[in-house]
Amino acid sequence: MASAEQRRPTSQFDQHLNDTRRRALSAGLRWFWVINQLAILYLLARFYMYQDAQQVAIAGLPWGYEWQIGLVILASVLTPLVWRWCSRQGTSRWQPWLWGCAMLWGLAWAMTAYAIATIELRGGFSLAFNIVSLLLLTALIAFYYEWRVFYSLSAPPLIFLLFEEHWVMVPSVTVHWLAVGGLLIILETGRRMLNRWFELAVSREYDNLCWRARWMPWPIGIP
Repeated sequence: MASAEQRRPTSQFDQHLNDTRRRALSAGLRWFWVINQLAILYLLARFYMYQDAQQVAIAGLPWGYEWQIGLVILASVLTPLVWRWCSRQGTSRWQPWLWGCAMLWGLAWAMTAYAIATIELRGGFSLAFNIVSLLLLTALIAFYYEWRVFYSLSAPPLIFLLFEEHWVMVPSVTVHWLAVGGLLIILETGRRMLNRWFELAVSREYDNLCWRARWMPWPIGIP
């Protein structure tokens, strides 16, 4: 089934769709950043509580856990700052920068998932999988309309999940692969469905703008 963008190849509609995506990207970045800060606070609180209860093995991690959380904070701050600069640039300039920052952001979370699975004495594998799954689902909500941003951010955590049994103890490799496969199917089918709805909504908005510009006595700008 052709998307709304494919059904309307006009340059005006393409420009309107791209402008709408950029506005949605700004809102999605802000929302995803807030979710990240809440997740960081939760992980830090959990770490210190479990450390006092001697439920974490810090010696099993090659680097400090606090340094790992600091890396996530740095990546989560860097990406919005880069977007603030990139949003004033042309598409050909801001897209590669944003993709690179999104990949660094995802890499920081993949390393955090490894740290969680390594230091947690009970259920570290399950917690790491749940954290990554929630991260990817929130990224899907925030960036479904920009698949390159979404998969740039999602690639490192997904690679960690795919090869997790090589780095940490996994109770059942078969069940793990089934869970990861199911997650991949949910992410891609959900992204496609949400993106179709997004393009349909933008198409209807564009039709309304065209109708108003044609029939209203005062001019209404169409991007």
